[in-house]
Amino acid sequence: MGTQEVPDDEWDAFVAGHPEGHHEQCAGFARHRADYGFGTARVVIRDRGEIVAGAQLLHRRSRLGRLSLLLRGPLVSTRHAEAAEDIGKAILVHAKRRGYAGLRVELFPTQSKCGSDLMRFGWAPLPIAPAQRQSCVVSLQSTREALLASMHYNVRRYSGGHKGQAELSIHNVGHEGLETFHKLYAETSEFHGFPRFQLSYFRYLWDVFGQADKLYCLLASLHGQPVAAVLNTVVGSRMYYGWGGMLRQPEVRHAKPNYPLHLAAMDIARARGLTHYDLTGISPFKQQFVSKTQAWPAPLQQYFGPTARLRWCLARNWRQPLLGRVAARLERVLNENPRMPY
Repeated sequence: MGTQEVPDDEWDAFVAGHPEGHHEQCAGFARHRADYGFGTARVVIRDRGEIVAGAQLLHRRSRLGRLSLLLRGPLVSTRHAEAAEDIGKAILVHAKRRGYAGLRVELFPTQSKCGSDLMRFGWAPLPIAPAQRQSCVVSLQSTREALLASMHYNVRRYSGGHKGQAELSIHNVGHEGLETFHKLYAETSEFHGFPRFQLSYFRYLWDVFGQADKLYCLLASLHGQPVAAVLNTVVGSRMYYGWGGMLRQPEVRHAKPNYPLHLAAMDIARARGLTHYDLTGISPFKQQFVSKTQAWPAPLQQYFGPTARLRWCLARNWRQPLLGRVAARLERVLNENPRMPY
């Protein structure tokens, strides 16, 4: 029980086999974040040698002390629900022993039980307004036709029957399409100025999650040429839009391939019995798929040490929208929050 040196292969097998397992908990993500100054610690609970609960923590020194981050976890085996209390205690003990100034937890909407378990051990939601954590989430309980009828006119127009889509085709290409996907993703990242993962990272993810049927790569082709792509993840009962890319030529932009791409992904998710398709965030494009947005859970935070109460006071004030933007900008200037791909 507690902090252990867990081999990467064993840890990845545990994460991939868990319904809520996600790439931000895998060993490769931790290795990637090491390039930005993050260290890694794993806290696990074992039963007869088998991992039944665990959490991968990222930690980084800052001017405010050593801060730690737990993304999309902890994970508790569905066959060992009683381990939820043990892992909560173990994380708390680990944080105090390591001298963390604070530990922040970010969860998916389907991890409400995980959040309530952690709150029993002192974690509390950060005072972030719901408007700052909105996401466009499509319920898949209806038929495709019913969904289309509820969506913006553009979605219906560019997802079938429009002459601009005459030569547009969508294919679920699996790992064989990763290289093509990455070229499109890289072009879009460069156009928008976003940091990006290397192709090797996505190949690694496919090795970990592809066999568990948790990754889907879809390509859109116009006149036989790949012009757009998405790579999506499955976590729990939802499919999440992960990464995407599109060529910038006028003909491609006119064809609007991202509309049918996301609809095809929704069809796959529905056929799998998933309940929701989450576009992860809001934008004018994403809002055309939904009539209203949903709020993700607020991050959970716990501070440690003699200044814990003061830190909470500062956190409440800096979470005001304007002050929050100022704080985020200041963190980047001081390199306390470097830009990283997600």
